[in-house]
Amino acid sequence: MRSDLIDIEVWLHHESHAGNENIGAYLVSTDHKHKTWVPKVACQLELTNGNRGTLTLTENLAVERGLV
Repeated sequence: MRSDLIDIEVWLHHESHAGNENIGAYLVSTDHKHKTWVPKVACQLELTNGNRGTLTLTENLAVERGLV
């Protein structure tokens, strides 16, 4: 079975909540310049060093959001 999930090292700039911790989005970047919103329901973010961490999402979404 082929997985289209990828891990990307990102900076977390902001996190939005819509009245629920699991609804909203993360504002992330790989270079501090090109920031993009990624819906929480479409990814998983594990912070490892302050506001830096690993974002797991589909390759298609990563390409669509300009992260790869």
